[in-house]
Amino acid sequence: MSNDGATLQESLDWALTKGNRVIQLVTWNDRGEGTAIEPTKLLGYRHLETIQERTKTAFIPSDLRLPIELYRLRKRTKGDAAAEITLDKAASELLSGYTKQARASLAEANNTLRSRDANFLDFPGEVDQGYRFNENISYRTEQNLDRYSKERCQLDLYHPEKPGYSTVIWFHGGGIQKGERFLPKGLRKQGVAVVSENYRLHPKITSPAYIEDAAAAVAWTMKKIEKFGGDPNKIFVSGHSLEAIQRAWWAWINGGFKPML
Repeated sequence: MSNDGATLQESLDWALTKGNRVIQLVTWNDRGEGTAIEPTKLLGYRHLETIQERTKTAFIPSDLRLPIELYRLRKRTKGDAAAEITLDKAASELLSGYTKQARASLAEANNTLRSRDANFLDFPGEVDQGYRFNENISYRTEQNLDRYSKERCQLDLYHPEKPGYSTVIWFHGGGIQKGERFLPKGLRKQGVAVVSENYRLHPKITSPAYIEDAAAAVAWTMKKIEKFGGDPNKIFVSGHSLEAIQRAWWAWINGGFKPML
């Protein structure tokens, strides 16, 4: 998005002052021209959240992710009649605007995947035999967390069935202002677990909030990984881009364990 999203914000603010009942947003879906507002791995849902915020819709940022989650679960549970019924229900709830109910239905369908081999949409039909993939785990559960913290402070855990494995904690990049968690293909089927997490982003928060999130994700892993079969003494922190590496070091400083170089 042009000017790192500033053009979108300025255009929306100007349009909203004109009192129009309808505002049409036009995108060429061309990253080269900087007009795409669709979700991406790098930017996440940042621009759609801007539109949501400026137009004061009743929906919340996490609602934007529900249609994508529905699509992914459709693919991953293909052939499971019970899951398909649940997902049909979730689709109907989404179309009716009942996002709370849809979220519960999607969680129900997602739970059926916890006992299955991991499979991924980027490579249709590809299944990682002997591995599990658990999504949307909250790593901060303190009382009085605000909505934004609950939405962002979640992680995915990919791990071997065979116990005693090492774990890589993977922080996504994005300059502390953008990005979404993802599982790097190069770390799959390597005999290790991967913890991939989201964290709160600037400008909605300021330092040291994102440092605290990084430390909390590391702390969750150190406390919980043994429950999934991992070795709590074999945890490695890594990430994408310089900012992610910096957060890895911050997590080390706050988490209290030594890095291996």
